[in-house]
Parts: sequence; structure tokens; C-alpha cells
Amino acid sequence: MPSVDAEAQAEFYRLVTRLMRDAADDPSRERRGQRRQLFLSAQQIAPLQGDRPTSDDSYRKVHCYDISKGGFSFFTLEPPDYTKLIARLNAADEVIEMLAEISYVRPVYLFSTGDVIRADDIESLDDLPPQLQQPVFAYLVGCHFLRRWRNRSPAEAPETEKP
Repeated sequence: MPSVDAEAQAEFYRLVTRLMRDAADDPSRERRGQRRQLFLSAQQIAPLQGDRPTSDDSYRKVHCYDISKGGFSFFTLEPPDYTKLIARLNAADEVIEMLAEISYVRPVYLFSTGDVIRADDIESLDDLPPQLQQPVFAYLVGCHFLRRWRNRSPAEAPETEKP
């Protein structure tokens, strides 16, 4: 009969094997044209409802995960009830506001080790090794940039700037 340690190691290796599946076999995996870079920082977003412009008090802090020229992702504890947002990104003494559209919302677990694992890749949290237990359940929200935001509604934008 295998020891508890051996069983925990076996489950850990099964988890790692699942995570390392060939991305080409899974259509929900990487489909981006640009390579994303880790962007572990607090930034601000504001949901855009319809074509109404957002106000400064509608911005809220989110923890970003990665970014590229084409988009970014962030974590949230509740699934978004909107499809477009304004991202206020602080980078090198400059604030850039971008209109973005949500591409996907993926349930994940955040571990104290810094690991982010898709919720559907974990059969049971009880089977994880002790150092990986007690993760936080969250949603990873992936967005693609539509254009720079100039603090006006899409309806007010010139025809060349409309999404």
C-alpha cells in the first residue's frame, strides 16, 4: 500500500501532466497572435455599459496577470456582467486608457505559491499536496484591446475609431 506522501506526489505529478497537455489539442488554450508578458500589478478598470462613458468613480482596482500589444488579463472574484471596459493602465509615468472587450472568463485557483491553475484541471482540492491547499477561487478575465479611449462614448467617436 503506497504511503500518503507517495499518493500526494503521484497526484501532484498527475496535475502537472494535465497542465502540460499539448496546447494544440485544446482549442480553449493559447490563441493569441502576440506573446503576453507577465504583468503582475494593480491597475484600474471601469465597466462600459452600452455606449455610456464611464466616470472616475466607476473605476475599481484589479490585479492584472499578463499583457501584450493586443490585450491583457486580470483576476476578479465575481464573473463580470459586462462585455466592454475601459482599462486605465499605469506604465512608466504615463496613464493609458484603452477600450477593451472581454474574450474569455475562466474559473481558476490562485495559490500562495503564485501558481494559477484552471479550476477544471483540478478534480479535488483535498488531493493536493499540503503546500498547495487553501487556494483562492477567482476568475481570470482575458480582454483584447479595441482602441485607445478618449473619454467619450463609442457613439461619439469618429467613424474610423468605432469598434
